[in-house]
Order: sequence, then structure tokens, then C-alpha cells
Amino acid sequence: AIRRQRQMCIRDRYKSLIDSKIKEYGLEDDVIFTGMINKNVEKYYSAFDLFLFTSKHESFGLVLIEAQISGLPVVSSYEVKSSDVVISKDIDFVTLKESNEKWSQSCNDLISKGRNNIVNVDISRFDNTKCAQIMCDKIFK
Repeated sequence: AIRRQRQMCIRDRYKSLIDSKIKEYGLEDDVIFTGMINKNVEKYYSAFDLFLFTSKHESFGLVLIEAQISGLPVVSSYEVKSSDVVISKDIDFVTLKESNEKWSQSCNDLISKGRNNIVNVDISRFDNTKCAQIMCDKIFK
């Protein structure tokens, strides 16, 4: 079921398909296409009830970590699942082959629990310099 609240969607390569679905369901006044968000990302996370991530590929999953640190429940595609991106108990993985109903149920289940407080996590393991050094050590040893 679609909740009649203001929704946000980042513009991507599927915009024409998303636009047609928005019109089909009469949600033109409920969806904002923000374009790429590079600044003040935390303000967007604080406005969300849930972070939905349907990617087929993700090299590291930084957005999944950011969303969880912000206290958002996350529903992500199973295809990008990695133990490195799971830092809270409010994350669910659903395969892209599952039905829309399964995705919807997972979203509704997590939304019904409500938002968490900001997750306390040792983010030093996500430091770019540290990660680059580890990679260099592995490559050049």
C-alpha cells in the first residue's frame, strides 16, 4: 500500500519509468525529484522514514552505512549484502527477484517499528586513508 505522504526520490537512470508509475498512481504531488545530493545529506536522512536501496551492484555500500548511522531502517537488495554494511538490527535484505508485495511487506514491517536513535558505531573502520592503506598493503605485499 502506498502511504499518502511527501516522498523523496533521487533522480536516476530510471526516471522515465518512475515518472510513468507516479502518474499511474496519481502521486505527482507526493514525489519530489531531488537530483544528485552532495551536500547536507544528513538533512535528507533525517526527513526519511525508511531507506530503500534496490541496487544490483554496490562497491562498498557507504549509503547503507550512512542511512543506518542516521537511525533509519533500511531495506536493501540482497545482491549487495555484505557483513561490512550491517551495523544495526533494522536492516532487511530482499532479493531483486522477489515480488513487489515482499518488498512492500519488508518496508512496512520496518516502518512500523519506527526510527531508531542514531546508531553509535566505531566509524574509524570506514576511514578512507585507513582503507586505502590496507588495500595497498594487500596489493604490494
